[in-house]
Amino acid sequence: MSYSGYGEGATNRGNNLRGDDGEMVMDREVDALGKQVGLLKDIAIDIGAEIKDSNSFLNDMNKRFSSTGDLLGNSMARLKNLNGGSNTMTICSLIGFCFLVFMIIWFFI
Repeated sequence: MSYSGYGEGATNRGNNLRGDDGEMVMDREVDALGKQVGLLKDIAIDIGAEIKDSNSFLNDMNKRFSSTGDLLGNSMARLKNLNGGSNTMTICSLIGFCFLVFMIIWFFI
């Protein structure tokens, strides 16, 4: 019977793993494995906490983007109502006014 261990104090002793010596080695291996399982448990708990924090952050962002989308949608609806009738006279006078201001600024500079 041969044994090859991976943890603390593990040795390859061949057939000499009997009695108290073998139990001590196995106890050390079990303790090392228990520590590794404990570390994995702590990591899993930390991952779970991070996931909860990330989910709450994403939910908050979703609420804020929804309210911003609603605000932009309402603004677009108001702009459509403002431009409801195609008033060409207003547009032409606005273009003429902009042209006049441009000419005055160009003349003084």
